[in-house]
Amino acid sequence: MLNIRNPQDFLSGILFVFFGSIGFFLGLGYDPGTLSRMGPGMLPVVISAAVTILGIVLVLRGVRLDGERIGAANFRSLCSIPLALVIFSLLIRPAGLPLTVCAVMLWLAVTGGERRWIESVALALAMTVFCVAVFVYGLGQPVPLWIK
Repeated sequence: MLNIRNPQDFLSGILFVFFGSIGFFLGLGYDPGTLSRMGPGMLPVVISAAVTILGIVLVLRGVRLDGERIGAANFRSLCSIPLALVIFSLLIRPAGLPLTVCAVMLWLAVTGGERRWIESVALALAMTVFCVAVFVYGLGQPVPLWIK
C-alpha cells in the first residue's frame, strides 16, 4: 500500500503527469522538426515532457516528504474566475478594454473575500493601464478602447 505523506504534492503531481502525458502524446502527431528548424510539434512536446517530469517529482515528494493535508475548497472563489471570463467576454466589445478590465478586477476583488478597496481599485487601474499599453499600443491588437 502506498503511504501518501503529502497529499497536496501527490495530487498535484498526478494532475501534472496526466495533463503532461496527454499534451506529449498529442504533440507527437505534429512534425517536431530539428533544433535548428523547429516544427509545430517541438514546443508542445518539450513543454509537456517538462510538465510530466515535474509531476513525477511532485508525486515522489508526496510519497517521501511530510506535508499539509488538503483543506476545504472555497467554492465562491473557484466560481469567480470562470464568471470573470464570462464578464470579460460579454463586456469587451460594447464597453471597451479599460472598462472591462476594471470591471473584471473589481469583480474578482468582491468575490475574493478580502475587501481592501483602496488596493483593489489601485490594482484595477494599474492592470487597465498595463493591458492597454501592452495589447493596444505594444502589440497593436484591434481591441476597442471605449464604449461604442
